Amino acid sequence: MARMRGGQWLGRAILLFAVPAWGATLSAGSASVTPAMAGVPIAITLTPQSGDLVAAIQFDLAFDPRVAVLAEIRPGGAATAAGKSVSANEVSPGHFRVIIAGLNQNVMGAGEVAVPHFNIAGAPPN
Repeated sequence: MARMRGGQWLGRAILLFAVPAWGATLSAGSASVTPAMAGVPIAITLTPQSGDLVAAIQFDLAFDPRVAVLAEIRPGGAATAAGKSVSANEVSPGHFRVIIAGLNQNVMGAGEVAVPHFNIAGAPPN
């Protein structure tokens, strides 16, 4: 086994741990609410980077179940345009696993991919 100089080790270490900094992102909007509001929409938006081809999405939606209840979740415009639907399954109180997919390979563009609607508690904790 040949000995390597420090610079050679460093070069190989950088190659092993170099991770590209790219990828599509999801972000959640916000809303001003008052106690007992019903059907409050919060848009989930996809922002693909150049060259990203997003045909399906899975994410976890978490919130304080003492404050809000998920009433329904609808596909957003970007998902609908690509022929996708939205499914959500409750993992635990206030924690839902959401999948946006379709029986096609259509790519979703930038924009709203899901819109969960929440009912706000009548007396939420501070």
